[in-house]
Amino acid sequence: EGMKTPFIVAMVRTDSDIHVMGNLEGIDPETASMELIGKPVKLAGKKTAPDRFSPFVQQSLVFTLVE
Repeated sequence: EGMKTPFIVAMVRTDSDIHVMGNLEGIDPETASMELIGKPVKLAGKKTAPDRFSPFVQQSLVFTLVE
């Protein structure tokens, strides 16, 4: 329930030197590698539908690679 698996969890350091964690989208988890480290990303928010573990809509952080 909740978020679809598999997903890639990413730790990103912002320009303000703050670290945030979220999901990296648009990448096939089967082909993800260490080559993703240091790549620029775009930050967005995504709503997660309620499920049996959380009856509320939640906002989660998602990243996509900047081409």
